[in-house]
Amino acid sequence: MKHSFIVLDYASIAAVAAIVREGSFERGAALLGITPSALSQRVRGFEERLGAILLVRGQPCEPTELGRTLCAHLDRVSLLEHDLAPSLGSSAIGAKASITLRLAVK
Repeated sequence: MKHSFIVLDYASIAAVAAIVREGSFERGAALLGITPSALSQRVRGFEERLGAILLVRGQPCEPTELGRTLCAHLDRVSLLEHDLAPSLGSSAIGAKASITLRLAVK
């Protein structure tokens, strides 16, 4: 049986998530400590590699369905890494002192 694996570019997913979280490339770039141009190039390159649009550019920027799915995946991976950090030691996976948990209320 042949298995196929997808290798995800977490730095690029984090770039998309920063834009979604902050609402713009400028504020997303400030959050990540990079220039808006560098952030734009990172996202554009990621979209080209995936062959899909991840963000609807506007004010505010909104994720496409795939963009939303990747952001949710990143949130779940971050929670799993947070849970794993005590077992590996904080420096093993770059654990942060705090974690952001996004909630939706209807």
